[in-house]
Amino acid sequence: MANVPNLLKLYGKSADLTDISTTDEVGVGRTRIDENGNKYRWVKNVDTTAFVATQPVAWDSAANVGTTDYYKEVTRVVNAELMNMAGLAMGAIGASGGSMYGWVQVWGHFTDAPVITPATGGNDIEEGSELIGVDKQEYLTYGGNAATGAAYSNHFRALEVLATATGAAETTLDIFIYCV
Repeated sequence: MANVPNLLKLYGKSADLTDISTTDEVGVGRTRIDENGNKYRWVKNVDTTAFVATQPVAWDSAANVGTTDYYKEVTRVVNAELMNMAGLAMGAIGASGGSMYGWVQVWGHFTDAPVITPATGGNDIEEGSELIGVDKQEYLTYGGNAATGAAYSNHFRALEVLATATGAAETTLDIFIYCV
């Protein structure tokens, strides 16, 4: 039984996908796949801002492009990182220096992702529409329609329809994550 913690770390498993930690208990960058085929990655938040659960996050490409740390460290979404979406935080991951390690879903079906309703005059979110992160926000927004294909290499797809509304408002939507 003494080897169980080492085996758990070796195979990238933790007690719960919403677990967060002040130390790298799993092995930063390790992945885990659930019984439905959804994929998760244990990451380190290097941002000075904490993440809320379900918040879109991006790979810290400014610091890590071309290095082995690229798929290990995440930051909040900023316009410069829209091409480098990492996925959605599973738990409330603390800011750098705090409880900064946690799981991010990088692939698969996600129920009730935070999305901003398109304002009147904008584009309806259709089934298959591309969704992208929003600069320094905790939700996704319309990024393109299903017919034009993906404009971003790492992105999200709507699995439901969301019509425009008078004034933008935050709601939830089932999505598919393509951020592996």
